[in-house]
Amino acid sequence: MIDKTVRFDIPTSKVYKNTKNGKTYLLYEVGYVYVPEKKYNKKLRVAIGQVCEDDPTKFHPNRNYYEQYPGAVKGGEAVVETQVTVRRPVVKVGMYVVMKQLLAKLQLEEFIDSLNGDDRGLLLDLVAYMITERTNDLEHYEDYCKSHVLFTKGKKCYSDSMVRDFLDGYRYENVQHFFETWQSIHQTHDATCYVVYDSTSVAVAYDFKTNLPVLNEAYSGLIPDDLRLEEFVNTLRRIGYQNVVWLLDSNSCSRESLTTIRDFGCNYIVIHQKACDSLRMHRGTFENIYQYRIGTKNVFGLSGKTLSEENYHLYYDPAKFSQEQEDLYQFIDKIRDDVTKKVGTNTMFSKSYDEYLDVIRDGKDNVIEACTVKEDAINEAVITFGYFELRTDTNLSSEEVYELYKRKEAIEEAFYNTPTCALNHALDSKMENFLSFIARIVYLELYNTIDSYKKEHDIKQHSLTVQSFIMSVENIKVSKNEVGEYKLVASLTAEQKNLLEVFGIDAESMELVIFNALNQ
Repeated sequence: MIDKTVRFDIPTSKVYKNTKNGKTYLLYEVGYVYVPEKKYNKKLRVAIGQVCEDDPTKFHPNRNYYEQYPGAVKGGEAVVETQVTVRRPVVKVGMYVVMKQLLAKLQLEEFIDSLNGDDRGLLLDLVAYMITERTNDLEHYEDYCKSHVLFTKGKKCYSDSMVRDFLDGYRYENVQHFFETWQSIHQTHDATCYVVYDSTSVAVAYDFKTNLPVLNEAYSGLIPDDLRLEEFVNTLRRIGYQNVVWLLDSNSCSRESLTTIRDFGCNYIVIHQKACDSLRMHRGTFENIYQYRIGTKNVFGLSGKTLSEENYHLYYDPAKFSQEQEDLYQFIDKIRDDVTKKVGTNTMFSKSYDEYLDVIRDGKDNVIEACTVKEDAINEAVITFGYFELRTDTNLSSEEVYELYKRKEAIEEAFYNTPTCALNHALDSKMENFLSFIARIVYLELYNTIDSYKKEHDIKQHSLTVQSFIMSVENIKVSKNEVGEYKLVASLTAEQKNLLEVFGIDAESMELVIFNALNQ
């Protein structure tokens, strides 16, 4: 990514220019590669930046430049411009105010201040960015900074490369101190925690009562080996969690993994998104029948035992059924349209098309003549929609097991269903865990507060979610007035007032936060 907040003099040797789409890029010659077919050496070049549009003697660097010219970061032959934050005339303030409230409640600002007071604002901005934008990709971070109120001193906007340098240089001792301090204040006695672990290969332990994370560790593959698993469980026991329940996806564990978990005195709940044996036994006997309703939710379930004496809980969720059915029908409409457009050609399609379509071709030239929908295959798929099964060795009720499943689902919605993260791939695993852990703490406190409010005021589950909350408060904006002070662009709507009250924020406290953040 090009860092346009910094410019350097163009190097004088081994540098070539390449113009593409009206922009001129610099390529640096790093060596030669032998091409055996043509029997000669070919120059090997990497892009190191883009020539400045207003000054052809200077260029904006990318990350490759610092790797090829390590002296440049210390000054070298180049002159670096002083970075200036260019804030937009109108900036978003809603999530900043909510984050300030959450951080104060969790005492996270004090924690991070004790690690590195000068730079803690950047860490908090990265956490806010991850939660608000649902991505870790630094490509959009600079744009986010220009349109949001920041935690950094002077509301300074850091470029991509500066963020990476800061994170790369963060001390391991600081990270370790944070984990140890956080765990010490959550130290308890004979408490229960649940561990979320799936295909992302990160195990995160959450306190059963507070729903906040207390420990996380990255692994590879399925359940970690016995030694690392024992270390993880022993750490939880040391800080007071005697009852440990693992929440696992069926594709991230094996029967041997479950045996290992039980050998260490833990329990498990395994999630099967497509129920099999229990569904064949019970389909049509409990769906939409009031006596099988789970608590106050529009979900229905029943329980039983497997041949291996595991408890199973089979659920049917009408909303899940509708969504899965709609997704399938839209997919079928798309692939049928794709094939219809290619009638008269010999275009080949992926195997996913064959599952629901019969593509009729001319026997001689393999030309597409028509296609028909496989109605039996569609109907067979649809009758499994809306169901899922949770298997466990615990004696928790259907409602208790379902609540844990929904907690896991909320965590995955925030942290696992985001695009591949450029930020994460550039970091040491300890630093990645550190940032992710802080983001989880803040997000779960946000989720817990909203969830408690919904239960207290009997609000339907899908009418207020974390994402709908964020979208609404992101529309709260400020701009400078004629005397240079930042004020709200528009009065808070009734909806925004209600949402902010969930966190104990009224219009007066909102104005105070804005004044302290921007007008001093």
